[in-house]
Amino acid sequence: MKERAKSVRILQAVGMMNRGGAETMLMTMFRHINRDEFEFIFLTHSDAVGAYDQEILNLGGKLHSIHSLGTLGYTGYFISLRRFILNNGPFDVVHSHLDWQGGVIALAAKSAGVKKIIVHSHSSSWEKPNTFIYRLLHTFNRFLIVLCADEGWACSREAGEFLFWKRFFRNGKYKKIPNAIDLDLYSKLTIDKANAMRRTFGIPAQMLVFGQVASFSWLKNQTYLIELATELKKKKWNFRIVFVGDGAMRQEVEDLASARRVSSEILFLGLRDDIPECMNMFDALLLPSVFEGLGIVAIEAQAAGIPCLVSARVPQEVDMDLGLVHHLPLESPDQWIASLENVKGRRCFDRSRINNSITARGYSIRESIGEIERLYRLTDA
Repeated sequence: MKERAKSVRILQAVGMMNRGGAETMLMTMFRHINRDEFEFIFLTHSDAVGAYDQEILNLGGKLHSIHSLGTLGYTGYFISLRRFILNNGPFDVVHSHLDWQGGVIALAAKSAGVKKIIVHSHSSSWEKPNTFIYRLLHTFNRFLIVLCADEGWACSREAGEFLFWKRFFRNGKYKKIPNAIDLDLYSKLTIDKANAMRRTFGIPAQMLVFGQVASFSWLKNQTYLIELATELKKKKWNFRIVFVGDGAMRQEVEDLASARRVSSEILFLGLRDDIPECMNMFDALLLPSVFEGLGIVAIEAQAAGIPCLVSARVPQEVDMDLGLVHHLPLESPDQWIASLENVKGRRCFDRSRINNSITARGYSIRESIGEIERLYRLTDA
């Protein structure tokens, strides 16, 4: 009888396992990886229950938390993380998903004797004001990444160039790892199912529906969509804008919708487990992000065959060459409105073309998981 492969223990360092882009990518990876060989241990910065926590436990993963760098400070965070690694290891791999904070994570992991350290860049710009102190922290952590990390992974070229000094990450140490999705989740979507979903929320079949799937934050720029809704109402459009997600700025967005008197045109669906079905009822996905590391939600929307209107600050790599993605400047709301006029009936129903195009670009998890497993194995990486 063939001996069962020894598990590779991987510590996944992440802020909190909610439904953000990086977290969704990580969960897709976890669902499809060979869990007999690879053990995932998730280390978060919050004792609160995350959206994916129960599924992680159901799949055999483990969850732990420590206080964040912002709470403990650099020295305290380094000591706490190093102590956790030593007390809960050994870990074969430490994989950071916390962008520039990956520098101190790599330092703690290296000092604790971890054999392989990966720092993953999921962003292409600052999530906080671009002040001198943050530029200094960014530079210092980039230095620590070069000094301590074995590999730099990035979801896009922009994300890689933002975090890594590429000239120091030669010989395969810097890799673009596509945020792959499960195409099977989108394979059975139909117009009949879209209309049934619309009826659930009281939306007529012929009404224009524009949607966003994202956490509520300044980065995702939901207030921009409220202003668009205001203009569309002035033009007497028959439409709904649907927000799927939650977050710190949700109440602010709801208050703005009320102040602009477009609350009746807006639906707030909160957190949902049926994202493909929600997207299926959209005429277009709207992503007016201030910036994105990639914008995986647009790839998911293309998997559903849905047109995507995204800001010019979303990387070009999000376009799966299906004729569905339109990059638009945030400085010109009129261009967004003109593009919205043309989305009705633009949906792609050619499932074979969709799957082939997304797979060819490396964004199918069933095709890419083997390469991820290979990179995690210490002997083959």
